[in-house]
Amino acid sequence: MQRGHGDRGGLLVGGVPFSVKFMDQVFEGGDECDGLCHGAREEIEISARLPAHRQLRTLFHEVIHAALFVSGQAENLSENQEEAIVLSLEYMLWGIVEFRPEILETLGWEPELESE
Repeated sequence: MQRGHGDRGGLLVGGVPFSVKFMDQVFEGGDECDGLCHGAREEIEISARLPAHRQLRTLFHEVIHAALFVSGQAENLSENQEEAIVLSLEYMLWGIVEFRPEILETLGWEPELESE
């Protein structure tokens, strides 16, 4: 059963408000996953079971999916193409945060960047 830890506010993705919910479990197609973007519902779910740094990295990942959805580009990509783009951008963004963790403070996150 998915039980929410509440909505921690939301994000604007390309001007579209997305809610962000931290859940005990997140499922996609019957499989548990770290996070999920529901573009049509304008909602992002993140597993509350993850350590803080993994929650943040997963949030980056799902926001990129949301940006592709909002821009209309997701419909032009296969699932594999979309995931390849998302993973590449996630890797790049996470590198910036690891190099300059103080950036997180401007987002209201405490810089807890333990290595995976």
